[in-house]
Amino acid sequence: MIRVILQGGITICLITLYSISLTPNQEFEESEPTEVIGMQFLLKEYIPGCKSTPHVQSEDASSRLRRLDATVETLRSSYENKDLSAISVLFTPLEGSARILNEIQHDVEFYDSISLTFSVDRILIAQHNYAVHLHWEGVWHIPEQDLPLSERGLSVFKFTGDQQITLHTIDGDSPFGLATRSIPEGTT
Repeated sequence: MIRVILQGGITICLITLYSISLTPNQEFEESEPTEVIGMQFLLKEYIPGCKSTPHVQSEDASSRLRRLDATVETLRSSYENKDLSAISVLFTPLEGSARILNEIQHDVEFYDSISLTFSVDRILIAQHNYAVHLHWEGVWHIPEQDLPLSERGLSVFKFTGDQQITLHTIDGDSPFGLATRSIPEGTT
């Protein structure tokens, strides 16, 4: 918006200065107005802040984002489909990751059906570390109960890696491990 106002002001100044320099009997020739208009477009190249260059994302960064998106979707769909072998590949061999894997395994064994959706809010990238901020919403159904368990929350999934992107921690509300959090006392 400021750039448009600045360009408009410069254009008016140029036209005013050009018309003042003309003698009263001199008229515009056909080529002169296009020179004035051409000057207006050239000025933005020389005034700092007026030239806009689009942000070009490198192919490496965009391919890493595609791999990260695929990893998040694989995690979600594998959890819904109770595919533990596909899920285990997505985790780093760290203590926090082992805890999350145990929670996922317990959910898969405890619930009859799982439905989970992710809505990514933003992705922060620092070298080969990624923080995916997302909203999640899920429905977990136990065969003996009529009403399924519905939950939602906000999480930050922290991934690492370049070619193979793996999850190492979850901050905030984890969509995994609801079986251990929702089991009433004395029931196993």
